[in-house]
Amino acid sequence: MTDSDIQRVPSAQLEDLAFIVLSARTDGEGFSPYPDIGDDMRTRLRSRIKQLSRYDWPSSLRDDPAFRRGLTLRQCLRLTVALLLLDAHLPPSLAVMLAQNNELGVLRAVSAALSPKPEARMTADDAVAVIFATEIQDTLEFLNRFEVQEERIRFVRRADVAQIWSGDCAGSGARIIVDAVTATAALWRWLSERRLMSDAARVELMVEIEVASARPEFERVTDRKLRR
Repeated sequence: MTDSDIQRVPSAQLEDLAFIVLSARTDGEGFSPYPDIGDDMRTRLRSRIKQLSRYDWPSSLRDDPAFRRGLTLRQCLRLTVALLLLDAHLPPSLAVMLAQNNELGVLRAVSAALSPKPEARMTADDAVAVIFATEIQDTLEFLNRFEVQEERIRFVRRADVAQIWSGDCAGSGARIIVDAVTATAALWRWLSERRLMSDAARVELMVEIEVASARPEFERVTDRKLRR
């Protein structure tokens, strides 16, 4: 496939994208493919997107020479996750590190939301992301903290959120819950209804996820980046 064949969302649409994924609800209520966004809101959303771009996320011209033409579906998902993490008050450098090191895990978790039926609703079996928020404990180097792997995102069933202090999520400290599945469902519904991407883009991404199925969900490919 050539660069010209890859479907992309132009940068002029990214403020709408950000609004759609940040305002997504599990019941789908309030959704509009053409959101009414005021100038002040657009400025604030544009600022968040620019913050992430300073860390070469969701991509850069070095990694994707055609990046100026717009975002691929995978890059749209990268942006979605990073925006959700920013919305949880994580600094951009940490948001990008978490999104990059856990990208495959996130893709597998949200793949169920990439439904050809955009009206599909969320279920109790959907995976939500659990993030360890333990900055002070990390600084103090608490005993056995390395084994906890705070930078590894855990995924639990929506129905099991009450268990996030046990099993693989055991340990002290706070937790941040991120519902990337709901945001992804809203993203794909928006892309479909606005006809910004065809179903071919979804199928191609699902193939990418399947090809990478043998790789681990968490790969420490980067540390916290410095902004450009």
